[in-house]
Amino acid sequence: MDLKKKLALVVGVILVVILSLIVVIILIKQSKSIVPYTINSVDQHIVSNSTDISYPAIRLEGGGVGSDQLVLAGENINRIIKDEVDVISSSTYPRRMGVFDSVRVKFEQIPVFIPAHNVFSIVLNVFLDGKKVAHPDNFIETFTFDIENGKRLSLADLFVKDSSYLERLSTLVIAELPRIARERDISKDTFFMEGVAPKVENFTIFTVSTDSITLIFNTYQIGPRPLGIVSVDIPFVKIADILDPKFIY
Repeated sequence: MDLKKKLALVVGVILVVILSLIVVIILIKQSKSIVPYTINSVDQHIVSNSTDISYPAIRLEGGGVGSDQLVLAGENINRIIKDEVDVISSSTYPRRMGVFDSVRVKFEQIPVFIPAHNVFSIVLNVFLDGKKVAHPDNFIETFTFDIENGKRLSLADLFVKDSSYLERLSTLVIAELPRIARERDISKDTFFMEGVAPKVENFTIFTVSTDSITLIFNTYQIGPRPLGIVSVDIPFVKIADILDPKFIY
């Protein structure tokens, strides 16, 4: 083997080693960012003559960020949920408008592939009723949390700073309206387009699952009462370029 071939072989081996080291470093960094945790919830109840509220008490387990940190995160999550439940159950809650006598709440934890995200979501399905109203009211409240510190996340937190995420989401939702109209057997002219305009206040109710963000529009936001609550799934693949890798990768 001549000198040039030997030199080329050595250079090739060195490049392979360097690339292997780079891959290992990337994998190590990713593994550190993944929080190996489990979410346990205990069903809590508030029951009275006019109230039947079910909500979760969350306990986080796992050693990815330290057990003490997970305990504090869980305590913060439970405090945020309980504060919201107390507001909803109060007779002075604005949405009850002095006419809804009873309130019922059911909760749901959104399934998520735990190692893939540092977030998880909780849904509260709220039902209001009363003797003085023609029909009951139903709306959804959602919570999405940063698992490392228990902070409640806004939709903006899931996206890269200064990205045009509202415009992208608005466009994707509008593209789904014809399908929703067909499924609900309504006219496309039924929708209130202002309710899906790219404004922060239009995109506050959402959940994160294994492969998508679900945007939820409560009754009257994008259409009349018969339309009811509408949800639109936005797959990560359609917004991958603007998602914040800290939470979704």
